[in-house]
Amino acid sequence: MGDGMAGAAGFWILSGLSGAGKATALAALERRGVRCTDNLPAELVARLSGGGAPVVAVVDARQGEALRGFVPPPGVRVLFLDARDEVLVRRLADSTRPHPCGGAGIGPAAIAAERRLLEGMRAAADVVVDTSALTPDELGQRVGDAVLPAGAAAAELVLTVSSFGFKYGPQLEADWVVDARMLRNPFWDPELRPLTGQHPAVRAHVLDHPPGAEFVDRLA
Repeated sequence: MGDGMAGAAGFWILSGLSGAGKATALAALERRGVRCTDNLPAELVARLSGGGAPVVAVVDARQGEALRGFVPPPGVRVLFLDARDEVLVRRLADSTRPHPCGGAGIGPAAIAAERRLLEGMRAAADVVVDTSALTPDELGQRVGDAVLPAGAAAAELVLTVSSFGFKYGPQLEADWVVDARMLRNPFWDPELRPLTGQHPAVRAHVLDHPPGAEFVDRLA
């Protein structure tokens, strides 16, 4: 146990306190190709475990009393996310989800009740990660290192570049829009109009113009 990174494939239970980052961790694992499921009933863990490819299932306090006395089946590893109480209180204040132990009270009272409910799961954990001071990216890296086999490829960055005309409206799904309307448009040159943007003459027409050079410098 402890916070050492296991780096082994197989079936993993992802558990931990509400507000400790389970949703963030699960999303990071999904981006790296790990098969994941959320809020799996504890009684189904034994049926689904087995196999070499990493599989992660969230089993947490939403199971209620079904977790008391729960023991992970042989071969099932547990990754437990924890955080300091004051950090959990602050994070939960920004959440709209009801706390699974909200019946015990609000804030620290609910957290204390959840800790008692998850005592067995934490005691069985192969890896415990304190997320109090971790950024989402750091948390994703830590859980990926734990669950994925040593040497597994890191998540690839997917970048989509597309062009559009403002007269048709901006691309609403874009994260970053670059306005290039200050560039010289080769369409208005009859000799360049039939050519594509890969032709050297078109490139020179656009980029040899001072606004074009400045445009490239600002993007670099």
